[in-house]
Amino acid sequence: DGKQVWWQQTAGSQTAFHGRGQAGNIETTALAALALLNSGRYAGTTRGALAWLVAQKDPHGTWHSTQATVLALKALLAGTGAAPGGGQERRVALTLSGETIHEFVIPAEQADVLAQFDFSSLLKPGNRYAVKITDRSDTAAGYQLAVRYYVEGESAAEPGAREPLAVDIAYDRQRLNLDETVSATAMVANQMNTAAPMVVLDLPIPGGFAMEADALDRLVDANKIARYQITARKAVLYLRALPPGQSLQLPYRLKATMPVKVAVPAAQVYEYYDPSSRGSGGAAQLEAVEPAAERR
Repeated sequence: DGKQVWWQQTAGSQTAFHGRGQAGNIETTALAALALLNSGRYAGTTRGALAWLVAQKDPHGTWHSTQATVLALKALLAGTGAAPGGGQERRVALTLSGETIHEFVIPAEQADVLAQFDFSSLLKPGNRYAVKITDRSDTAAGYQLAVRYYVEGESAAEPGAREPLAVDIAYDRQRLNLDETVSATAMVANQMNTAAPMVVLDLPIPGGFAMEADALDRLVDANKIARYQITARKAVLYLRALPPGQSLQLPYRLKATMPVKVAVPAAQVYEYYDPSSRGSGGAAQLEAVEPAAERR
């Protein structure tokens, strides 16, 4: 629409922090915006770059990767010296299927304040809606529309689509006694023709089970992973790189700590500096029961 400016990397290139794809474009544009701000020239291009950076925020309010977030925030903070609205009041209308449901009124002295409006209660299942955001004061106000939804079962890629990274988990059994362990093997593959640097693997820890750290320690000692971190719901494994077309098998164990029948979510694998290169898989069901003698 002529209001945003950004820089894109050439195919196959990456930043000094392994940023590729959208994360790499954000890093590149943020650096360009910082250079423009430092020069004090090309105000229109600078505003367009800052507007594009604002529009690239993910639903969590960050910019997909650590380095992209750091550089985007540096550029936006450096650009706070002059309000893009020219120091006037802002009026932004939110319309849902032709009906105005809310109007944001932001005084000039509150130009840096974030205003939010949740209209999820107005949405009915099965209906289609057209959402329109109109800047009635012509102040180039930034905005973000975040959507959250749920689907039954494991989400999958489009039919025939090939994920950049792939992961699957094989369990040696689905039913075991309390205090016993189930052996699992995570199989990670790089399905791209380029290396995947700084890969992160999230292994799910279902409720009623605990991850045994000694198996992960052996993976570190064997240089299969760089390090790991165990949280309440997952174990995060860090790989320095995964060569193109290659796969890796990572064995681990889960111990049943209480009687439970639980659905295990899919594992997630992605590049730390390019989260768009990712894959998921390995959802299953596990059941832990009390031994027959104890039940009697």
